[in-house]
Amino acid sequence: MATNPATAYYHCPDLRELYSQKYDDRMIRWRAICAVEKAHNIERALAGRESSIETVLDVGCGTGAVLEQIAAKRIGRVYTGIEIGTERSQDQLRNNLHIHGYDGQTIPYGDNSFDLVYATHVLEHVTDERGFLAELR
Repeated sequence: MATNPATAYYHCPDLRELYSQKYDDRMIRWRAICAVEKAHNIERALAGRESSIETVLDVGCGTGAVLEQIAAKRIGRVYTGIEIGTERSQDQLRNNLHIHGYDGQTIPYGDNSFDLVYATHVLEHVTDERGFLAELR
């Protein structure tokens, strides 16, 4: 029997559990390839202001691939990424990148703690887009 989408009950999965799943090698490679263009777009958006940036925050950093590309371009000097979940977001220091877990709603740093804050391909994964954008701002 087909389910009527208008009356079906939809359940949003627990995001911490969903984003705790480990990335496989294929996904890690795909994210690294895509990170090159994402970092290039960020660099173009900065339009020559890179030298004024010391601290960088990547919200929803996933594997940290974009943050690694930003670091390779020498945009900033201190690099922090936050990601929801448990398995993937264990606090770690890797290649001068600090990656921490967070709850997916409240950025665990005070306002104006970073010179550059960005999120790439994250909005489609949040349940409260306006709330996320307000917190990001």
